[in-house]
Amino acid sequence: MHRYILLSLALAACVPDSGDEGILILKNVAPGDNCAVDPATSEVGITHGELSSVIPTQYQFIAQMKSKITALEGQEDQRTVFATGANVDLTFPDSTLFDAATLTRLKDTGVTHFRTLFAASIAPNGGLADAGFEVTTRALYDEIYAVAPDAKVANGTRFALEVVATITVTGTMGGDAVASQPYAFPIRIANDTLLTSVGACPLPMGTTVTYGNTCNRPQDAPISCCSTANGLMCPPTVVP
Repeated sequence: MHRYILLSLALAACVPDSGDEGILILKNVAPGDNCAVDPATSEVGITHGELSSVIPTQYQFIAQMKSKITALEGQEDQRTVFATGANVDLTFPDSTLFDAATLTRLKDTGVTHFRTLFAASIAPNGGLADAGFEVTTRALYDEIYAVAPDAKVANGTRFALEVVATITVTGTMGGDAVASQPYAFPIRIANDTLLTSVGACPLPMGTTVTYGNTCNRPQDAPISCCSTANGLMCPPTVVP
């Protein structure tokens, strides 16, 4: 049996045996300026993530979580859920990039099977909370580069890999274990997405540039780059 790995340490995860999850993951929230979020059903959700394979990073997932726990008046504090982290499994549907032995090794070593920590409280009676955490690992890039070196080159031989992160948030309520339903979120990692070279560094004063995602630049939003002798610089330098 595989265990979830937190960094390099094994950590067992507790989930309820009944399958009656107390937390509902509703969406991956699109952050506002300065990575701001404001838990509400009106928040815009991201339905498919994007990462540049050229800039190694970890995908920042912002889970909007809803409590399925009910509480009578005066019992709200005792029935508040305290989320403590998430168990994450990465799979690669329809991909032959990794063979079966490699997939087993990646799972056993925590590259595709791990636990990520965060803290959030979710009030009962339909309360909402947003929390951000990583759902991919930096080590995954090293594994990709080992078998597909073109992945680290922008505008070279096309590379794209579809990854599905299956996320289960866990926590406690009054000392009892609480978990969410498994939430499957697709992420495309590719060298033909997000990065745009707009000239040699430094760019002229007044050049319009985009700076990517406000929580994690090389994901989900275009980011401008300038070219140097050693490759792209993203975001670019601009003459002051």
